[in-house]
Amino acid sequence: MLKPVLAAPASWYAAMVDCDLAVIDGDRPFDKRDKAVHRFAIADVRGRLDITVPVCHGTSVAGRRPTWNDILVSDHNRWWLTAASTLETAYGGTPWFHDLWPRFRHLFTDAAAGRPVLAYMLDMDAVIRATIGIKTRLSVGIPLISEVTTLGKALTVNTFDEAHYPIPAYRQVREAGLGFIPGLSVLDALFNLGPRDTLALLKAAQSR
Repeated sequence: MLKPVLAAPASWYAAMVDCDLAVIDGDRPFDKRDKAVHRFAIADVRGRLDITVPVCHGTSVAGRRPTWNDILVSDHNRWWLTAASTLETAYGGTPWFHDLWPRFRHLFTDAAAGRPVLAYMLDMDAVIRATIGIKTRLSVGIPLISEVTTLGKALTVNTFDEAHYPIPAYRQVREAGLGFIPGLSVLDALFNLGPRDTLALLKAAQSR
């Protein structure tokens, strides 16, 4: 079981590649302390930097606690302009940024504002999986029995543990000056390595 994480770290995707069916907890209750659902880490010229997608904090919905599907992406300060500019500055000098950025550019427009946070996260994930070439089947919430039986074996649901998927050090464009920075969004690997080598990196994490 994977909790929703925006532009998740490579270890999250290594776990996904390692299974037949990845289950994302689409009913996860909203918790303002759970920043990973709408924040991801990149490497800029000074080192690690968090990019945050601001959200509109909700209240109870029909007598229940709101989930991340009830919380909406905010339009605060037109954040998408700053986020896109930051990504371009951070990764413009990497080997793959200019080839891959057009696939992600639509996620950093005013169309993002007003959407459920979970939907935005899933759209980002869909682009990442398609770009890397991850073929793992995906279910948001506990999968239906019909989805499970087609796999030909019983379903075992394991909660993601980052420690089980240590990502090997890989080439980062500013490594000479900053050293290798671990734990970044998988976007860092994509822009530095490209899709094929990023997929190989995720598979290498499974064997460590």
